[in-house]
Amino acid sequence: MNDNRFEYEYEVDLKDLCVSMLRKWRQILIAMVIGAVLLGAVRVVINLNSEPEVVVTVNEDQTETEETVPVSVTNKLATFIVLGAVCGAFVVCAYAFLRYCFDKTIHLEEDLSRYTGLQVLASVDFTPEEEGHKKNVIDRLLDRLAGINYEADCSLDTQCAIAAAKIQLLSSTKSILVTGTVNKKVIRKIGVNLRKLLPEEEYEVVMGENPMINPEEIIRLNDYELVLVEAPHATKVKELLSLNSFLKLGQVKVLGIVSTAGWSQN
Repeated sequence: MNDNRFEYEYEVDLKDLCVSMLRKWRQILIAMVIGAVLLGAVRVVINLNSEPEVVVTVNEDQTETEETVPVSVTNKLATFIVLGAVCGAFVVCAYAFLRYCFDKTIHLEEDLSRYTGLQVLASVDFTPEEEGHKKNVIDRLLDRLAGINYEADCSLDTQCAIAAAKIQLLSSTKSILVTGTVNKKVIRKIGVNLRKLLPEEEYEVVMGENPMINPEEIIRLNDYELVLVEAPHATKVKELLSLNSFLKLGQVKVLGIVSTAGWSQN
């Protein structure tokens, strides 16, 4: 398990990295404008404070005439503006790159299965678009580049219905504990929906915090089959792997994971 954690923390998915950096396009544009304005202003100040240029002209009678020529304010101004824009974009991209590389959370939904050996029961999308706010063209293109399928219904109700159907096929005790390492609000959101969808007379559905940080939850683990709620870019690798190892050692049955993409932005 330690080897897996080490491998994950130092593994960089190039496609996901590029998409993460491109998602900062608003900040990149703002930084480019700020950089262009700042360096452009610096160049104007330098030009205004420069001494006028003295040009010596040799006349036909071999006499020399000195003429003072003011320094052009636009001299190399365009170069400084472009340089400022490039520097602004570089700063934002460098920040996004470092933040991605030092991020200790699960980056991809596929990694939830890869590093725990558990199946993903459903994928709920908590992004603002679910609440009626349309994404712009650029964000939708980036979503498609990231592999997000807009043809699939990732709403809370639909995905919880899918998860409930799978739970009925996998469960044997009919007692379900919904828990995980993410915020207890999203755990409750998923748990309440599963409770509504599963037959009330057959299934008992309860919600609980991460058993690793709440000792009271550990006592009742063996009385339930677990459904973990986790979120890419919110679930920490170390916490998830520790919880998964603990459950395996305790021989606790875990039915699968409900992925809650977008919850970290709420």
